[in-house]
Amino acid sequence: MTVRLGLAWLGGAALLVGTTFLLDDYTADLFRKMLLTVTLALSFNFLFGIAGQLAFSHVAFYGIGAYTIVILAYHFGWPLPLAFLGALAIGFVLALTVAVPSLRLEGFFLALASLAFAQIFTVVMVQGGEVTGAADGISGYASPTVLGIRFAGQNYLFAVIGLFLATLAILLAIDRTYFGRACRAIRDNPDPAAAMGINVARTKIIVFVLSSMLATIAGMFYAYADNYVNPFVFDLDYMFLLFFMVVVGGSGRHEGAVIGAVVLFALPELLGNVIGNRHMFFYGLFVVLAILFWPDGLAGIIDRFRAALRTKAANPAPIARPALVPTARVPTPPHADAPLVTVRGLSKRFGGIVAVDGIDFELYAGEILGIIGPNGAGKTTTFNLIAGVFPSAAGSVRLRDTEILGLSPHDVAAHGIIRTYQHNRLFAGLTVLDNVLIGAHTRFSGSRIGSGRLARLEVEMRREAFDILSLVQLADQAEADVRRLSFGQGRLLEIARALIGRPSVIMFDEPAAGLAPAELERLGEIIRWISGHGIAVLLIEHDMNFLLPLAHRAIVLNFGRKIADGTPATVCADPMVIDAYLGATVQAQGGTA
Repeated sequence: MTVRLGLAWLGGAALLVGTTFLLDDYTADLFRKMLLTVTLALSFNFLFGIAGQLAFSHVAFYGIGAYTIVILAYHFGWPLPLAFLGALAIGFVLALTVAVPSLRLEGFFLALASLAFAQIFTVVMVQGGEVTGAADGISGYASPTVLGIRFAGQNYLFAVIGLFLATLAILLAIDRTYFGRACRAIRDNPDPAAAMGINVARTKIIVFVLSSMLATIAGMFYAYADNYVNPFVFDLDYMFLLFFMVVVGGSGRHEGAVIGAVVLFALPELLGNVIGNRHMFFYGLFVVLAILFWPDGLAGIIDRFRAALRTKAANPAPIARPALVPTARVPTPPHADAPLVTVRGLSKRFGGIVAVDGIDFELYAGEILGIIGPNGAGKTTTFNLIAGVFPSAAGSVRLRDTEILGLSPHDVAAHGIIRTYQHNRLFAGLTVLDNVLIGAHTRFSGSRIGSGRLARLEVEMRREAFDILSLVQLADQAEADVRRLSFGQGRLLEIARALIGRPSVIMFDEPAAGLAPAELERLGEIIRWISGHGIAVLLIEHDMNFLLPLAHRAIVLNFGRKIADGTPATVCADPMVIDAYLGATVQAQGGTA
């Protein structure tokens, strides 16, 4: 596979280089500008299509690269390598300056903040006087010489081809790692991504800075396309064109960015007599049609054509073994008198409402502890406090000897406490297998992208993910679109995702809700399996017929306070529990359970 991939890259490079010998001056100029546009579209696709950040500053960083290298090399006389490094440094500082405050915003507000930065860039360039050339821009500078080779003509075109291939290779390499999966998970559902151990804020900043740096580098190459830079080249029209290219080609797909950029770049040349100066109108119309009729973009059309021509590839066979994790790796359960989790005085107010009021309990390794109570009793709030969803609360939550109350969700997950949700919170843009692998994010910590260790770990994690999918009877769906799963299968997938992180504690929030009897039986078997492997289970549930035979112990909450704690039979017989929640009928059932 590696040889085939290498040959494919060599063949692609040879095709691009060979094409340059067939072009006249005009078409060569179009070709290099098209490649620069495709390169820029690739980095914007990583920012928007893969990581889900709609930032209109991307073309501004393209302009920053172009202007900065020209100003440093032409006005200030810096050697080209030093000017290149200087432009990189300035791009990095500006990207970080924009990223840190702006990425606290989301969606529309992030778009507005980045739009403001893009407008500021244009104003600064127009008002920059002799340094920026004002509205006329900078022209008349010579093409540079690198290692005795003049950076012009066909040599320049070769360099642009190298830039395009390098950008594509970098983005493909990143996207196929745990970091790429994390980006897509954040795009689809940031809260459960954080609950799986992904540092959402840091990941967004890294993606923004990386994509902006790639745009800055592309801008440096653009500066020598015509030996002329002008502020209006990098205006909002170009930014919207870039957005259209990604959407039309297929958002989140590298090949989609390439196809969309090539098609929309070529349209004015092919249909210039028809379109005239109304190209933005036709681009917008093309986008609307694509959203209505080709939601997966042009790349999606090609995918469907490929699927019709080939048979479905067989999935790797799951490895059959009696336990998900080899016995030697299963953590040894602590002594019965040493709680795994200790909660003391846990409290939370929302204004004048006391949601959780001084709750105490312990959770032991391998124990299934049920939390029951009427709606509004504080059960899910208790979960959210332990999981780090709420930033501040009174009391203490200790995992062994470590205080975790107040930690962020990704830090709580890194300590080995994983949660599920009342409603399935899956990552719709990922396959079933990749959804599971998101749960292994913390296990990739410290693995450098491109290293042999990461490659070996990726293979190991995929094998283990298939094992877990076998456990929950979803192995045959491993490569399927997660949106094809039934509700019950989605529940099981959330459990698989939690298990691969090798947690100490799994918190289930009403896992039985909406399941058929056969699915409930399977869910109970899996939870007992989890408990039997030394993993503590904290379980919120309203279905008493499911919970009472399953739990080793139960606590009951009412109006934010704990009113009972003991075995299911003891709790069901408590008059306060009967009055607040169970009722006489369920009490009789609980007594015989």
